[in-house]
Amino acid sequence: MRLMLTIALLIAVLVGGVVAVWGLTHDDVAEADLESVALAHQLNKVGLCANVLQALDEGNTAKARKLLEEGMSRSLSEAERLLDQDVSLDIATPNLREGVRRASEYNGDAGIADRADGVLDRLDGVVAAGAP
Repeated sequence: MRLMLTIALLIAVLVGGVVAVWGLTHDDVAEADLESVALAHQLNKVGLCANVLQALDEGNTAKARKLLEEGMSRSLSEAERLLDQDVSLDIATPNLREGVRRASEYNGDAGIADRADGVLDRLDGVVAAGAP
């Protein structure tokens, strides 16, 4: 049960962070476009959660771990892309930073942890520059 709760929280943090960052940094996009992107993102999250929960129900924790690692890697790639484009945050977001910090301490895949650490370093400057 604790593993399922941990996985659910990880998914929520990862997916919510990407949506929050994207939404906070694209003021020039019409609200309808943001809502469409948010809907697509939420439907994607439903699919990922369903796949992970099914793997856990089948006792396949290795598959669940792989699905979560792939999701985290995709989210890190998108965050890196946005940071490469000098996207900044208009408000301080300690919950998003904390999620990336936890990812940087992940023991399962050193590549993910290293990439998360790099994003975390870059977030320090972005949050400081964009936050009030």
